[in-house]
Amino acid sequence: PYATYTDPEIASVGYNEVSLKAAGIEYETYTKWFDRCDRALCESKKGIYKLHTKKGTDEILGATLVGGPAGDMIC
Repeated sequence: PYATYTDPEIASVGYNEVSLKAAGIEYETYTKWFDRCDRALCESKKGIYKLHTKKGTDEILGATLVGGPAGDMIC
């Protein structure tokens, strides 16, 4: 995993959408906004996170978070 402490914070682990497409891996992406994350609400942070799974399974291939407390959450 890695995190870039900019504003907004950016964090990632595993595959991202570009690397999944390049590898020819079939995947599904689930996208959520930080509007339901307590810490992000308290700190008035906005953001999005994407979770990539192997198509048809619950095997996690990677995740990308932008904004909110992304650097802390990626762990």
